[in-house]
Amino acid sequence: MPQFIVTVKRLNKRRAVPVNFPDRENIIGEVKEGFTFEGEEASINEVPNIALGKWYKDRDNSFYWGAGITAIPIIVPAAAEPVVPAQPSQASAIGWGLQKLHIEDFWHAAGNKGTTVTIAVIDTGISSTHPEFDYSKISRFNILKNDDTIAEDVDGHGTHVAGIIAAKGIKVTGVAQDVNLLIIKIAETVNSWLIENVAAGIQHAIDEKVDIISISGEFRGINPKLALLKEKIDEAEKQGIIIVASAGNNFNSIPVESFPAAFDTCISIGSIKEDGTRADSSTHSNKLDVVAPGDQILSTWIGDGYHVSSGTSMATPFVAGIAAVLKSFARTKLLQELSPSHIQVVINKSADDAGSNGFDTSYGFGIINPHKALKSLTN
Repeated sequence: MPQFIVTVKRLNKRRAVPVNFPDRENIIGEVKEGFTFEGEEASINEVPNIALGKWYKDRDNSFYWGAGITAIPIIVPAAAEPVVPAQPSQASAIGWGLQKLHIEDFWHAAGNKGTTVTIAVIDTGISSTHPEFDYSKISRFNILKNDDTIAEDVDGHGTHVAGIIAAKGIKVTGVAQDVNLLIIKIAETVNSWLIENVAAGIQHAIDEKVDIISISGEFRGINPKLALLKEKIDEAEKQGIIIVASAGNNFNSIPVESFPAAFDTCISIGSIKEDGTRADSSTHSNKLDVVAPGDQILSTWIGDGYHVSSGTSMATPFVAGIAAVLKSFARTKLLQELSPSHIQVVINKSADDAGSNGFDTSYGFGIINPHKALKSLTN
């Protein structure tokens, strides 16, 4: 059986906030190019050590050992599997996440795909040439340059998030294809976010009178600048703006708070896998609202590319898009505006319970259920 030598690499080098592994200094190894370990329990036959753990993958398709083992001389690769389909077929345009949410039934019942609603995406920008986007519905602003014409994404993260919300359906289908997008670039790369830039991005979204803000990034720990972030979050809520934010990626089982998601007025989003179970990296949190598809999500990428990524960053735009469809339905059919607190309650109460009975730190109030949320608006 073939063997693959592992070498020491820095953990999680591209995320904005380091993952809090136990014994992080002892994380061993990197496995590249198609070996499938993500989220799978290692067996004694695969890892020559009885202290079993897991391998995890980052956005660079690098795999990291998630147990506190100080030495692993070799690793036996599992069967090879491509990380991203080179040419996704038309049949894959409705990805597993949308299928799990029964999105086509939801659209039919709502009678819209986000019409009249504007979502601000605070992230790394967007590709300016991708065929999946209707650029007539997209405006852009670059906080770094104070410029409203150039918000080119050189990282991919922002484009991926935007595609989950609004891709046309050529190879990827967005949750709310008819929304208007305001792309607010606050960083060049996903690991260089600054609190003050996110706060500035929120202020710009407020100034532009958007309906929803989607934030697929987080900060942990004590930082005096979090007060500025909370100030902007509170101001947005007072203006009737719904804020959806990622709960964060953390392989530790101890609940932690990530901001802005942990602020009470934000809808905090965790991630599930295709089988409906919590994604291994989805942060446990006492502030978690709901979970949504976020594992192995195919979406748009820089240039005209496509890419598979995983994390609560991917789950967040699913919920932002669902909120847009709900808000459009209320606005056009019920002739009423849904407040941030109203939409948060609707989403939480209509979620499908998962994990322990009732609220828990793994799933929050459960897996988001768009159709039940919509139905609750007319009850």
